[in-house]
Amino acid sequence: MYGVPVKMTMEVDIDDATFANITSTDDWPYAIARDCYAIHYNGNPYCGGPRGTFTVNTTNTGLVVKSTVTWKIFGWKSYQIIDRMPGDSVINLNCGGWPGGCAPGGPLLLELNPNEDLPEESASYAKC
Repeated sequence: MYGVPVKMTMEVDIDDATFANITSTDDWPYAIARDCYAIHYNGNPYCGGPRGTFTVNTTNTGLVVKSTVTWKIFGWKSYQIIDRMPGDSVINLNCGGWPGGCAPGGPLLLELNPNEDLPEESASYAKC
């Protein structure tokens, strides 16, 4: 089962990593990447660029990451590379610093994907 916990406000609960595939030994919230390798000088990556990565993929969910969602860098000499696929259903980020990384610049919000028609049989009944 894949997914992320979403609040009624369409905000992803980034502190719940139940469905995240985390390859770090540290406990980090969802949609945050970092490393202690990549630094940059005046906007130019050094040592091949950042190695911290994450992907947000909402394909076939009927949802997309809201286009107003941004990521901010943190740490020393941090650098980020953002690759947003058209439609915002897949977002790949590479982030790093010495140490450093990137995190959502505010709430990680989703919205309905107007370009995706899901089959009716894929719906399930929600009980409260």
